[in-house]
Amino acid sequence: MSQKPVFSRRSFLQGLAAGVVVGGAAVGGSWAVFQQVQPVYWRPPERWDLESDVVVVGFGVAGSAAAIEAATNGASVIVIDKSSTPGGNGVMSGGNLGVINSSIQKEKNMQTDPAQWYKGVQGLMRATHWEPPFPDRDMKYVENVGVEVGDWLPTLGVEYDSVTPTSLRTKGGGSALVSALQKAAKEKGVRVETELKVVQLVARPDTTMVMGVVGERNGSRVFVKARKAVILTTGSFSANKDLLKHLSPVGYHAVPITSAVSTGDGLLMAQALGAAIINTYHISGFPAIAKINSRYRYRGISAIFVNEKGYRFVNEGAHFDILNEEIFYQPGSHAWLITDSEQVKKSTGKGISTAFSEDLSKEISQGIVIRADSLEALAEAIKVNKANFLKTVESWNEWARTDKKDPDFGRVDTPEFTFSPIQTPPFYAVELVPSISETNGGLLADAESRVINVNGKPIPRLYAAGDVVAEGLISHLGEAIFFGRVAGRNAAREQPWT
Repeated sequence: MSQKPVFSRRSFLQGLAAGVVVGGAAVGGSWAVFQQVQPVYWRPPERWDLESDVVVVGFGVAGSAAAIEAATNGASVIVIDKSSTPGGNGVMSGGNLGVINSSIQKEKNMQTDPAQWYKGVQGLMRATHWEPPFPDRDMKYVENVGVEVGDWLPTLGVEYDSVTPTSLRTKGGGSALVSALQKAAKEKGVRVETELKVVQLVARPDTTMVMGVVGERNGSRVFVKARKAVILTTGSFSANKDLLKHLSPVGYHAVPITSAVSTGDGLLMAQALGAAIINTYHISGFPAIAKINSRYRYRGISAIFVNEKGYRFVNEGAHFDILNEEIFYQPGSHAWLITDSEQVKKSTGKGISTAFSEDLSKEISQGIVIRADSLEALAEAIKVNKANFLKTVESWNEWARTDKKDPDFGRVDTPEFTFSPIQTPPFYAVELVPSISETNGGLLADAESRVINVNGKPIPRLYAAGDVVAEGLISHLGEAIFFGRVAGRNAAREQPWT
């Protein structure tokens, strides 16, 4: 018996009015969060406290790459970061880069057609209601990332400990990657100013040309002149609840697993200058295990997700971003992972989460994992509609025993997401909730990393890269490095303003 879902992301978005963004502001919602932005500093100050050719705001992955490239192209560079220990979300990452056709991949006979790779990425984009405004930007990435990222990073001392046809993982994860980039920037002569929070862009009122930035430190203003350009690499707004409330319902209600410094500073400053903001509703995240806010693993076992109504609602083998959003749109914005003792025995508990004990006894005693001797008892324990739940499991088991086809969501049998009956007691349930690690929406930037205003024109001498920009569906880290380099290169080529 086929069980159809009652709730989905598409049905939610069709009725969504408050999340529509026009000119960077949420229609139908309070404007207060945007009015909190201080006005742009519309004139040169009487005295600049610091100056350089290029000013980079944010010293994480994108900022480091931008600074290195600008310095390599002959520009003097100052990087400003509000933190005492810069790094942002990159430090928390696993160091996974979406890369094809690098030298190390070619050496292992792992060559990939860029057009075919991007076609696969477009499928994910469409599934998350995202239509890139600059396809040339994406193609620039997929055609050149092998050289510009994959081959470039080892010249800075970065090593890879995992190589696949479409990805490279840096040895030591994101922390080691950030350290290598920051070290290389400093070796290039880049000046780094920490614990200095940039609060305004300095711009001309007639042309909106960016001339520098205003920072705050210990209650005093610091004016920093950018003779050529400013590059914003301030990260996402994933830790700013006010912005999430108005721009991303999913992100607002999700469990934050993100850097505390990701507060949307660059987005707000550029928006005050007329920058366009797009795709803000879509976040990057993964289903998290309730109570411990830890990423679920779910590999190599047969399990299904059900909502409070007792229905499945998604292909459990889909991309984690899709799973994350679909869970949000279910009643109560949560779901339950359901499996049985045969699967737990096969995976020794680790098929659900690497953080779990081998036999799940610890998690059961803490109420993180629910155990029951029958499906009926499990339904009662997790408070889902019993009749629907039993029919859902019955349908799943029927498909698993016969042709292993999922007529509702198209799931197929794979080593990672097996298609076996859930029939051997005791049975187990784990509550899942959505999380947020990054926002995928942000400033509109073109293939040259120029920030675009609401009229479709570049804001003079303002560039941006990393999570402050609407990107990340190909590779958050990869795009941050790639377009950080593009921004640094182009900023260095600007002629000094007078």
